[in-house]
Amino acid sequence: MNCDEFDRLAAAAAPLTEEALRHLRGCPVCSSLAALGRQGGELPGVAAAERRIVAAITADLKPVRPLAPAWVYVLGVTVAAGVAAAAGILGLGVRGWTADSLTQRVYFTACLVAGIAVGSVNLSRLMVPGAPPVLQPRVAAVLATLLPAAGAFLYPAAHDTRFLQTGMACLSIGLGHAALACGLMYRVVRRGALLSRPAVVSGLALLSALAGVAVLFVFCPHREMGHFSLGHSTVPVAALGLGAWIGRRLRPR
Repeated sequence: MNCDEFDRLAAAAAPLTEEALRHLRGCPVCSSLAALGRQGGELPGVAAAERRIVAAITADLKPVRPLAPAWVYVLGVTVAAGVAAAAGILGLGVRGWTADSLTQRVYFTACLVAGIAVGSVNLSRLMVPGAPPVLQPRVAAVLATLLPAAGAFLYPAAHDTRFLQTGMACLSIGLGHAALACGLMYRVVRRGALLSRPAVVSGLALLSALAGVAVLFVFCPHREMGHFSLGHSTVPVAALGLGAWIGRRLRPR
């Protein structure tokens, strides 16, 4: 029997075999440790070293609050997105909404409500390690880009001499309100965001883009296919692209 085998036997608190007793009598190291254990003593310096290690580890520790349940994040980011969208609508008006048909209203409302709901749940699950998303982030990003773009076909094509000017104006309005929504939502998830910053940034970009599109859908009076394609459908593309770029920069190297 060697020292490792004797150590395992002693750690298991099993009765010492005849072979173990022979090893104990012949090994000064194991016999000294066994005698020390019987006396209840400590190895020289071990207790002091342990106290120094514990003190070094706990010196800067501060009490922390546990993360809130997932439903709190779902509610918080949904309300934050709603507040950003409502602020834009109250400030800019509802001329677009009043000009739309029932079909157009139902299509965009369903897309935006479903997108914000799924995005909020996905984002909340990033706060819980190992929790699977409701919808894979890449699939959610593709749908958030394609569905508003497909909605442009609900409007007629028309010639607009100020096409580029009005399109860029709506793009800037949408991104501005997306930035507002992102700031409000980050206040909700900032503590849990440390668990997966790149993924959280992408999730925030998705939800922020939908809030910006909601403002444009209700406000914008230019109900024309080309304008929707340039000024509205590009908001999710720009927001998701910016979110992906920021997310890559936040990945540990």
